[in-house]
Amino acid sequence: MRVLSVSWNPNLDKTKLKFTEDFLTSDWIVRADVLKDLLVDINDLYNATVDEMTNPVLLDSFGHSKEKSKLESIK
Repeated sequence: MRVLSVSWNPNLDKTKLKFTEDFLTSDWIVRADVLKDLLVDINDLYNATVDEMTNPVLLDSFGHSKEKSKLESIK
């Protein structure tokens, strides 16, 4: 089943998702399973894309570092 189409407007830096009628009318468990699979696949693709940038000097100049996270845990 085709699930969705994705478009991106570079002028607005906006991404738009359009789900198919087949997907939207599927049982909730099918939709949930498909969305979970999409999350995993897109996350893996995102990580692979970010890993393409391997120049540590350039990463640091943009405030990104593979050595340490900029996020802090609140306890």
